[in-house]
Amino acid sequence: MTVILSMKRIIPLLWLTLSACAPFSEALNRESPRLYVLTSDHSNKPALPAEGPVLLVSPPKAWPGYDTARIAYVKENPRLDYYAKNEWADQPSRMLEPLLIKALEASGRFGAVVSTANGVSASLRLDTEIIHLHQVFLTKPSEGRLAIRVQLINTSQDRVLGTRTFEAAVPASSDDPYGGIMALNQAMEQILGEIVAFCIRYVAEASHS
Repeated sequence: MTVILSMKRIIPLLWLTLSACAPFSEALNRESPRLYVLTSDHSNKPALPAEGPVLLVSPPKAWPGYDTARIAYVKENPRLDYYAKNEWADQPSRMLEPLLIKALEASGRFGAVVSTANGVSASLRLDTEIIHLHQVFLTKPSEGRLAIRVQLINTSQDRVLGTRTFEAAVPASSDDPYGGIMALNQAMEQILGEIVAFCIRYVAEASHS
Protein backbone atom coordinates (compact mmCIF):
# COMPACT_ATOMS: atom_id res chain seq x y z
CA MET A 1 0.00 0.00 0.00
CA THR A 2 2.88 2.36 0.92
CA VAL A 3 4.61 1.63 -2.42
CA ILE A 4 1.46 2.44 -4.39
CA LEU A 5 1.01 5.77 -2.57
CA SER A 6 4.67 6.67 -3.19
CA MET A 7 4.33 5.96 -6.90
CA LYS A 8 1.23 8.12 -7.07
CA ARG A 9 3.30 11.00 -5.68
CA ILE A 10 6.34 10.38 -7.92
CA ILE A 11 4.52 10.12 -11.25
CA PRO A 12 3.04 13.68 -11.14
CA LEU A 13 6.46 15.03 -10.12
CA LEU A 14 8.12 13.30 -13.07
CA TRP A 15 5.48 14.67 -15.43
CA LEU A 16 6.03 18.22 -14.12
CA THR A 17 9.80 17.86 -14.48
CA LEU A 18 9.57 16.60 -18.06
CA SER A 19 7.08 19.36 -18.94
CA ALA A 20 9.42 22.01 -17.58
CA CYS A 21 12.34 20.61 -19.61
CA ALA A 22 10.38 20.49 -22.88
CA PRO A 23 10.66 24.23 -23.77
CA PHE A 24 14.38 24.17 -22.95
CA SER A 25 14.87 21.13 -25.16
CA GLU A 26 12.94 22.79 -28.00
CA ALA A 27 15.06 25.93 -27.65
CA LEU A 28 18.25 23.88 -27.98
CA ASN A 29 16.96 22.13 -31.07
CA ARG A 30 15.76 25.35 -32.71
CA GLU A 31 18.31 26.40 -35.32
CA SER A 32 19.58 29.98 -35.07
CA PRO A 33 19.32 31.99 -38.31
CA ARG A 34 22.44 32.68 -40.35
CA LEU A 35 23.23 36.40 -40.19
CA TYR A 36 24.63 38.51 -43.03
CA VAL A 37 25.84 42.10 -43.34
CA LEU A 38 26.03 44.63 -46.14
CA THR A 39 29.67 45.44 -46.79
CA SER A 40 31.83 47.86 -48.76
CA ASP A 41 35.45 47.89 -49.93
CA HIS A 42 35.95 51.63 -49.33
CA SER A 43 38.73 50.98 -46.83
CA ASN A 44 41.49 53.39 -47.87
CA LYS A 45 40.47 56.76 -46.45
CA PRO A 46 42.63 59.77 -47.47
CA ALA A 47 43.02 62.86 -45.31
CA LEU A 48 39.98 65.12 -45.64
CA PRO A 49 40.58 68.68 -46.88
CA ALA A 50 39.70 71.25 -44.23
CA GLU A 51 38.20 73.60 -46.83
CA GLY A 52 35.64 71.07 -48.10
CA PRO A 53 31.94 71.35 -47.23
CA VAL A 54 30.46 69.43 -44.31
CA LEU A 55 28.00 66.77 -45.47
CA LEU A 56 25.34 65.37 -43.16
CA VAL A 57 24.11 61.83 -43.93
CA SER A 58 20.61 61.55 -42.50
CA PRO A 59 19.38 58.12 -41.31
CA PRO A 60 18.39 56.13 -44.42
CA LYS A 61 14.82 54.93 -44.79
CA ALA A 62 13.37 51.85 -46.51
CA TRP A 63 10.16 51.22 -48.40
CA PRO A 64 7.58 48.84 -46.91
CA GLY A 65 8.73 45.23 -47.12
CA TYR A 66 12.39 46.20 -46.76
CA ASP A 67 12.26 47.90 -43.34
CA THR A 68 13.05 44.58 -41.67
CA ALA A 69 16.02 42.33 -40.96
CA ARG A 70 14.38 39.56 -42.98
CA ILE A 71 16.07 38.83 -46.34
CA ALA A 72 13.62 39.22 -49.21
CA TYR A 73 13.39 37.32 -52.49
CA VAL A 74 11.02 37.33 -55.45
CA LYS A 75 9.91 34.26 -57.39
CA GLU A 76 6.83 35.81 -58.94
CA ASN A 77 5.76 39.44 -59.15
CA PRO A 78 4.41 41.21 -57.18
CA ARG A 79 4.81 38.73 -54.30
CA LEU A 80 7.62 39.28 -51.83
CA ASP A 81 8.88 36.34 -49.78
CA TYR A 82 11.49 36.02 -47.03
CA TYR A 83 14.06 33.37 -46.18
CA ALA A 84 13.23 31.49 -42.99
CA LYS A 85 16.74 30.60 -41.75
CA ASN A 86 18.76 33.52 -43.14
CA GLU A 87 18.54 37.13 -41.95
CA TRP A 88 20.36 40.45 -42.08
CA ALA A 89 22.34 41.25 -38.94
CA ASP A 90 20.33 44.49 -38.75
CA GLN A 91 17.81 46.36 -40.86
CA PRO A 92 19.48 47.19 -44.20
CA SER A 93 18.69 50.89 -43.81
CA ARG A 94 20.71 50.96 -40.58
CA MET A 95 23.63 49.14 -42.20
CA LEU A 96 23.55 51.56 -45.15
CA GLU A 97 24.33 54.69 -43.10
CA PRO A 98 27.93 53.80 -42.07
CA LEU A 99 28.63 52.51 -45.59
CA LEU A 100 27.57 55.86 -47.07
CA ILE A 101 29.69 57.81 -44.57
CA LYS A 102 32.71 55.61 -45.23
CA ALA A 103 32.41 55.91 -49.03
CA LEU A 104 31.91 59.68 -48.97
CA GLU A 105 34.85 60.16 -46.59
CA ALA A 106 37.06 58.05 -48.87
CA SER A 107 36.39 60.44 -51.75
CA GLY A 108 38.47 63.13 -50.02
CA ARG A 109 36.09 65.83 -51.28
CA PHE A 110 34.40 66.80 -48.03
CA GLY A 111 35.69 68.59 -44.95
CA ALA A 112 33.67 66.18 -42.85
CA VAL A 113 30.97 63.58 -43.34
CA VAL A 114 28.77 63.28 -40.26
CA SER A 115 25.61 61.64 -39.00
CA THR A 116 22.75 63.25 -37.11
CA ALA A 117 24.11 61.72 -33.91
CA ASN A 118 27.11 64.08 -34.07
CA GLY A 119 24.97 67.20 -33.71
CA VAL A 120 27.28 69.06 -36.14
CA SER A 121 25.83 71.72 -38.43
CA ALA A 122 26.35 71.00 -42.12
CA SER A 123 25.89 72.94 -45.34
CA LEU A 124 24.78 69.82 -47.22
CA ARG A 125 22.46 66.94 -46.33
CA LEU A 126 22.08 63.60 -48.08
CA ASP A 127 18.72 61.82 -47.72
CA THR A 128 18.46 58.21 -48.90
CA GLU A 129 15.83 55.49 -49.03
CA ILE A 130 16.03 51.87 -50.09
CA ILE A 131 13.37 51.19 -52.72
CA HIS A 132 14.14 47.50 -53.01
CA LEU A 133 16.82 45.06 -51.89
CA HIS A 134 16.13 41.46 -52.83
CA GLN A 135 17.16 38.36 -54.71
CA VAL A 136 15.13 37.77 -57.87
CA PHE A 137 14.54 34.29 -59.31
CA LEU A 138 12.84 35.51 -62.49
CA THR A 139 16.14 35.07 -64.38
CA LYS A 140 18.75 32.34 -64.71
CA PRO A 141 20.93 32.69 -62.74
CA SER A 142 19.08 34.63 -60.08
CA GLU A 143 20.07 38.25 -59.46
CA GLY A 144 20.65 40.53 -56.51
CA ARG A 145 18.72 43.72 -57.24
CA LEU A 146 19.11 46.96 -55.35
CA ALA A 147 17.57 50.41 -55.84
CA ILE A 148 18.35 53.47 -53.70
CA ARG A 149 16.81 56.93 -54.11
CA VAL A 150 18.96 59.87 -53.01
CA GLN A 151 18.38 63.56 -52.56
CA LEU A 152 21.12 66.13 -51.95
CA ILE A 153 19.99 69.28 -50.13
CA ASN A 154 21.69 72.62 -49.53
CA THR A 155 20.64 73.18 -45.93
CA SER A 156 21.72 76.84 -45.73
CA GLN A 157 19.50 77.72 -48.70
CA ASP A 158 16.88 75.03 -48.01
CA ARG A 159 17.20 73.99 -51.65
CA VAL A 160 17.24 70.58 -53.34
CA LEU A 161 20.38 70.31 -55.47
CA GLY A 162 19.53 67.00 -57.08
CA THR A 163 17.46 63.85 -56.84
CA ARG A 164 18.17 60.49 -58.45
CA THR A 165 17.40 56.78 -58.15
CA PHE A 166 20.31 54.38 -58.57
CA GLU A 167 19.67 50.77 -59.56
CA ALA A 168 21.90 47.73 -59.96
CA ALA A 169 21.30 44.08 -60.85
CA VAL A 170 24.13 41.59 -60.31
CA PRO A 171 23.96 37.87 -61.29
CA ALA A 172 24.22 35.56 -58.27
CA SER A 173 27.00 32.98 -58.16
CA SER A 174 24.49 30.44 -56.79
CA ASP A 175 20.70 30.28 -56.50
CA ASP A 176 20.68 30.27 -52.72
CA PRO A 177 20.73 32.90 -49.95
CA TYR A 178 24.53 33.12 -49.90
CA GLY A 179 24.71 33.72 -53.65
CA GLY A 180 22.05 36.39 -53.35
CA ILE A 181 23.83 38.16 -50.48
CA MET A 182 27.11 38.25 -52.38
CA ALA A 183 25.34 39.69 -55.43
CA LEU A 184 23.58 42.32 -53.31
CA ASN A 185 26.89 43.39 -51.77
CA GLN A 186 28.36 43.82 -55.25
CA ALA A 187 25.31 45.87 -56.21
CA MET A 188 25.79 47.98 -53.07
CA GLU A 189 29.44 48.60 -53.94
CA GLN A 190 28.44 49.77 -57.43
CA ILE A 191 25.70 52.09 -56.21
CA LEU A 192 27.86 53.58 -53.44
CA GLY A 193 30.38 54.66 -56.06
CA GLU A 194 27.60 56.25 -58.14
CA ILE A 195 26.18 58.08 -55.11
CA VAL A 196 29.61 59.50 -54.27
CA ALA A 197 30.05 60.70 -57.87
CA PHE A 198 26.56 62.24 -57.74
CA CYS A 199 27.38 64.22 -54.59
CA ILE A 200 30.78 65.34 -55.87
CA ARG A 201 29.24 66.60 -59.11
CA TYR A 202 26.79 68.91 -57.34
CA VAL A 203 29.40 70.12 -54.87
CA ALA A 204 31.71 70.99 -57.76
CA GLU A 205 28.90 72.81 -59.59
CA ALA A 206 28.02 74.76 -56.45
CA SER A 207 31.62 75.83 -55.89
CA HIS A 208 31.86 77.23 -59.45
CA SER A 209 28.50 78.99 -59.44
